[in-house]
Amino acid sequence: FCTERVQTRMFKTATAIREICKIVQDILKEVELQEPRFISSLVECNGRFEGVEVISPNE
Repeated sequence: FCTERVQTRMFKTATAIREICKIVQDILKEVELQEPRFISSLVECNGRFEGVEVISPNE
């Protein structure tokens, strides 16, 4: 069960979060260009994103 369902779901969730973070990072770069006082705290480091806080009802 763990291999079939849980790990597959975790992989899909991680992939979706990575895609969303890439899009948000691009948007924040545009905001940074338009507003020099804005500094983005979203940084990718070693394949992980720093500056992201996940709020989940299951936490």
